[in-house]
Amino acid sequence: MSDSENLAELLELVEADSHLALLLEDVFDENSILGRLLMVNRAQLFPSWDHPFFELKLIFWDNYRAKETTEKSVIDLEQRLRKIESKQSPVTSVVNFEQLMKDMRDLITYYFLKAVRANADLKDLVDIQDFNFLAVKRTVRDYESIVDTLRKIADELSDVKSIPDENVRKAIEKLKLGLMAEALGQILKSSSVLAYSTQALPLFGQAVKESLMRAQGLTGEEYTAAIDYMHMLGLFEGCQSIFWCENCRDIRQIYWSLSMIDPRHANMACLRCGKPMPAAIAYRPKESVIRCVDFKDGFLTVAIAHLLKKRNIQFQYSVKGTHERDFVCERKTERVLLECKMHRTDTSERGIQEALKKDIAQLTEHSKIPLEEGSTIVRAVLVCNYSPDIVQRLGEPILESANAKDAPPLSMVSYQDMQELLKELG
Repeated sequence: MSDSENLAELLELVEADSHLALLLEDVFDENSILGRLLMVNRAQLFPSWDHPFFELKLIFWDNYRAKETTEKSVIDLEQRLRKIESKQSPVTSVVNFEQLMKDMRDLITYYFLKAVRANADLKDLVDIQDFNFLAVKRTVRDYESIVDTLRKIADELSDVKSIPDENVRKAIEKLKLGLMAEALGQILKSSSVLAYSTQALPLFGQAVKESLMRAQGLTGEEYTAAIDYMHMLGLFEGCQSIFWCENCRDIRQIYWSLSMIDPRHANMACLRCGKPMPAAIAYRPKESVIRCVDFKDGFLTVAIAHLLKKRNIQFQYSVKGTHERDFVCERKTERVLLECKMHRTDTSERGIQEALKKDIAQLTEHSKIPLEEGSTIVRAVLVCNYSPDIVQRLGEPILESANAKDAPPLSMVSYQDMQELLKELG
């Protein structure tokens, strides 16, 4: 499926979900807190936690503020104790969850490649020049040869001792040990790494939340309001909460919940002493939201395409040629180029300047090349996820010094100025 078809599929998803459509429109409002939360590089919103295989596609909130005191926080103490207990646990000395997942990933990759190498039809498909859906149907035909290949692999896995590759054999035996009978249940019931990670998951996101707030200039109240609005729009499909009492220091009071709750109502009192408890929540966005954030060219591209379509502005996306262009918009007989960039916002000013220099150079180059039908670009605009202040202060001097000879008029706008740009295009 082409990039354009992927975007078209997402736009159909947006049209069928009025709440998601509202989200994509509201991010462009002036000083929108939603825009400031979501117009970040996806790696900022959904970090990989140093383990790319365990990317947590969650949005975090908490109202915990560490006090300047010599007293240790109850929840910090609990976290440290859980970590120590997990290392002492006999179950986790055998089963390490992250290593378990790594072994499983390695084995899946190994046997996938083995199946391809062992099957002539699949090998032909790897080398075929014109790879497409019909080519797969023609080559594989009745799938009987693939079934035979998979059956042989299944037979091999059923008798692990007969596998000649010692490394594969050891990996399978370790995986089987980790998944045996009630191993997972034992882990969940014990003070293991997995139990600790599952229950305290919302706390892991505090650093992510704080980083987003710093990078986007959001106050705690603004961040809470953005999460609350997404909750009100029904854009979360699940959440996990943790509450704890800092007052009950003799017998720790910690409560977990899987019930949906918005930040405005996370004001639970301790069941033991009645004091207000701090809270932390991990929200799982709906799949449609995740797909928009995960889109190859970024959340900004999907949001702009939705606005263009809503305003009935004709456009082509991912226009191929000597270079690939993001959007070519039609305005009567003219063509306007829009290039979208979603950069990290948690970087230095020098890093931002370097990114914008590359963007302007690319915009200049793309704008000079005629379109396939012979028409030319009459205007080229870079739309980025930086604030108007950064665009004006750091971007415009770069634009003015760019070597734009033989190029159409170039400009750069923040996503926050997109509504004004659309008025010009309309």
